[in-house]
Amino acid sequence: MATMVCSSSHSRGRRLGRSLLLVSACALAACSDGGTARPRVSSSSQAIINGTDSTEAQDFVVQIAIEKNGEMIPHCTGTLVAKDLVVTARHCVGELSDDELSVTDYEPSKLKFYFGTNAGPKTVDQEPEAQGKKLFTNGTKAVDPDVAVVQLDAPVDLPIAPMRLASGVTKGETVDVVGYGLTEENRYPWVRKQRKGLEVVSVGPESTQHFDLVEGEFQIGEAACAGDSGGPALSSATGALVGIASRVSNGERPDESALASFCMGDAAEDVYVSLASVREVIEAAFEATGRTPWLEGEPAPEEKAAEENGDDEATAGGRTPPPPADEGCSAARAPSPRAPTTLVAMAIALAALRARRRADAAPRTSTAPRDPAGR
Repeated sequence: MATMVCSSSHSRGRRLGRSLLLVSACALAACSDGGTARPRVSSSSQAIINGTDSTEAQDFVVQIAIEKNGEMIPHCTGTLVAKDLVVTARHCVGELSDDELSVTDYEPSKLKFYFGTNAGPKTVDQEPEAQGKKLFTNGTKAVDPDVAVVQLDAPVDLPIAPMRLASGVTKGETVDVVGYGLTEENRYPWVRKQRKGLEVVSVGPESTQHFDLVEGEFQIGEAACAGDSGGPALSSATGALVGIASRVSNGERPDESALASFCMGDAAEDVYVSLASVREVIEAAFEATGRTPWLEGEPAPEEKAAEENGDDEATAGGRTPPPPADEGCSAARAPSPRAPTTLVAMAIALAALRARRRADAAPRTSTAPRDPAGR
């Protein structure tokens, strides 16, 4: 691989993709050091790309950011599964090695958290609403399985998501995805996005056009882009968290004039890691924090407590699974022209986005473009 690029060719023999994390960082001129960028998640998302606005009922989906060069950089997406526990991707909680096989964990406090449907824009000029306190991983530096849990420095009063830990997903079932990543307009959105009813096409172990899936992984079509890394796949039937965004590819490289191009097109494959495959990591986090996991098909912990106490009142905080959100438009999507993208080209593109951001005095709306790192 050449240095100073935020993309890579794919190999069936290696589980490569383009990192949603790294492409997001490049898109924000945040790839600072020379060396090879790691592609952990790479492809398209009509779930988030061409998606619809996510509602407050999905406020268990949170924005993860890190500080670089004095700016807060939108980094990844995560899911609250307890008042102080966020599930995200393993590659979101540390620095990746050049060969993409290992992760050196960040200090937990380096991970900053923003909440709400407009959490992405908050990173521009607002202080973080929480930060990491402790990390729970597979206990090694290995990037796989690509799931980690972050304990927050304080509990938050937000909805949480139930989890599917007893079994994985099955081919043919449908999932909904949510995140703060790039849209089809090559911009980070003012409002968190979602897309519903995505069919699980492949379940590992299985080879696809772009990936060799291992046990515990599953693949859908277009479903995530830069910034959605670590975001949730939710069961369309139950609302339970069933998978975490790991990597994605459509076989093409990003184009500096169309930063989301590598995320678009019918060839896109989005790989998620089944939550059930990392059950030990999840359970260790709950045991260490004294929290009670909310499992798929069960009442929320607060509802259980209310029943035990004879409390007929509904639990506060929106802890029940959200109702199905409105289906988004299904616009036709064709792959855009692609070309290798260097950090320099990305930085130039970002400079233009930042200039537009400074010049844009319009109120924030779900359709207005933005550069979250612009000042």
